[in-house]
Amino acid sequence: MNKVFLIALVLAVALCNVNAQPYCSPENPSCCRYLEYAIEPVSTTVVRGATADYAIVLTNTAIYSQVLRASAQCAELSCEFSDLSFPTTLMPGQSTAFHLLVHTADAETIPRFIPLEIRGGTLELPCTENANMEGNALGVSLNVVPPIAPESTPITATISPSVQQTILQEETAEYVITLHNGFAEKTYATISSSGNAFAETTFLSASQVELAANETKNVSIRVIAPPGTPGETYYWTFLVRSSAGDQLSFPVALQVYAPRAAVSLLGGPYPYDCVATRGGERKTIEMALRNDGEATSSFLVSLEATSSVHSIASLDKQLIELKQGEQTPLTLSITPSRATVLDDYSATLVVKRGQFEMLRRNICFSVKGLKSIEVLKPASSTILRGRTNTIPFKLRNIGTLSEEIAFEWDPLQEAGEILVQPSKLTLSPSESADAQLIVTVPMGTQLNDFVIPIRLHVAKSNYTLAANFNVSVYSSNASNESLLSISPLYYTAVQDGMKIVHVVVSNNGDGRMEQTRLVIEEIPASWYSVDFPRPIGARGRAQFTLTLVPPTGSTGKRPIKLFVWSGRESLKQDAELEVKPFLDELEVRETARAEKVSKTQVSELELTLHVTNTGDDLIENISPVLLADDVLSYNYDVLPNRISLAAGQSADLKMTLRPNRQTEARALPIQLASDEGKTEPTYLQVPSMTAAVVASPQPPWKVITIIALLVIIFAVYAYEKRGK
Repeated sequence: MNKVFLIALVLAVALCNVNAQPYCSPENPSCCRYLEYAIEPVSTTVVRGATADYAIVLTNTAIYSQVLRASAQCAELSCEFSDLSFPTTLMPGQSTAFHLLVHTADAETIPRFIPLEIRGGTLELPCTENANMEGNALGVSLNVVPPIAPESTPITATISPSVQQTILQEETAEYVITLHNGFAEKTYATISSSGNAFAETTFLSASQVELAANETKNVSIRVIAPPGTPGETYYWTFLVRSSAGDQLSFPVALQVYAPRAAVSLLGGPYPYDCVATRGGERKTIEMALRNDGEATSSFLVSLEATSSVHSIASLDKQLIELKQGEQTPLTLSITPSRATVLDDYSATLVVKRGQFEMLRRNICFSVKGLKSIEVLKPASSTILRGRTNTIPFKLRNIGTLSEEIAFEWDPLQEAGEILVQPSKLTLSPSESADAQLIVTVPMGTQLNDFVIPIRLHVAKSNYTLAANFNVSVYSSNASNESLLSISPLYYTAVQDGMKIVHVVVSNNGDGRMEQTRLVIEEIPASWYSVDFPRPIGARGRAQFTLTLVPPTGSTGKRPIKLFVWSGRESLKQDAELEVKPFLDELEVRETARAEKVSKTQVSELELTLHVTNTGDDLIENISPVLLADDVLSYNYDVLPNRISLAAGQSADLKMTLRPNRQTEARALPIQLASDEGKTEPTYLQVPSMTAAVVASPQPPWKVITIIALLVIIFAVYAYEKRGK
């Protein structure tokens, strides 16, 4: 009887202790005291259609296992917790990681807060975690932005057949190119070919096609192999160009089944060796042409060269018929006169069989003479488009006679209009003189490498000398001389904040620009970042994301330079950056307050703050904060913890103040902090406050009671056994 009474007494005491000491503190009895969490990132921005990924880590700090669950209030969005099934059991001291995935297909492009709820504890005594360590709502922020529109009209095309075809001479190969305009506006496409040996016998149903929005059209192509076509496989490319500047290419292969034709050129100089000749002398180059094909063939031999080369170089044969394996001599005669300009010349020997080119060989020869004038010029010069450029050079008389020198030139060159100053001069033996080549480069000149030839006629020695200037044309960087343009040119940011702005770079030319880059000069590189390079289509534009992060002490206006370039095209544009001490685009006003009074003293003050975004852009992660000097005097909570406001939007925040010690009535400065920076302090009147007495944390009485119960039961059992 005594034993039963003792056990009942112990159980009653244990049960009374469990009820008296709840799982959590009296202020929040249902919270998860022994469950820690970490979320990364807390806030993110994604393009509509993408999936936002939040990593969550939970740690069980209790001495018992906990059963975990999690949920999210995603409204119209689709959410899922991956990597972990709920419920799941977490052992003492164990951690687990999983992900919250938020799918944004068809989502409204606005910032939003997604509340989270994490449940732990045991099946008998569950707990709920729906507030963070500051007491604000637990959750993540998500900003969904619209996707960037494509830079050019997306024309798609396919070709059929895409495999190699085989035909005979005089037969036809047929192709079909299918074009589709996937954009919501009319556009045009042009079809052509590159490297096509059958260009003269290729026929298109249409070389230019008009496509309405979402329209599909077919273009038929017929390629005829004319009589006498050599038997081999021919490769070329069909090109599709859109009116937006995009280009699609379709390589094709066509085999003509016929006797193979081939020819060899025997003898002659190597293409990189220049044959030396002199004015008034005849020079011959002996070669031989051999038919290596499978049938008797007639070949047409010609020289591709300038008129000045044709005046001094000629072939002894133009039309040659050869049987299989037969060869015949071929002679190239070079006969420069004494008036021929001393220079290097080149010509291309071309052998054709019908319309088909069988062989091509470059031949170089140099007309030499006794030079008395030496031209000292740069190996290469850089000149700027849209400018008048000067290239200095020097002349020196290395002969024994005094010479009169007159310059000759063609004023209109590919690089621009040229002028030589002075146009005449006289040099005594060993004397030198300065001259300059003036090149005016119009805006229409391609950014490329050019050769500008001029001639010097030396009167007394009676010869003409060529001088070739190698030039490279670049953009000048000036805003009125570049095909690039930038907007806007005025930027603002807040010190210690992060301002994201969009810089629009426009291509005002007719060609596509690849790998366009943007940098900022005149400020440290740590103050900003720019996203990746990108191409810009003809007459198109691209948007670069510029992130400004000016540090403390950087306030004020300062000139900057925006430098954008693509290849040789560049622009250096003057702009201005103003770093403000405070953020002006947020307004805050108090709309309500509630006081918690303890023994006639205010121990807690709840302020309702109405926040409005008066700017033109989204401002993320807005939260009121106290100045550093006031953090020692007050604790504060904000609900919700952070908000994001689009342009013109407003929202309410509740800020709860609790004093750490006795405080006087005063005007308390409060700032709004955000990703873009902090606002100027707003002063709110607060009463004198006294810190409330908070009960000290209670030990885990439930665990202690259970342990004590086990010890007593064991003692009773031992006592009873010993008595027996």
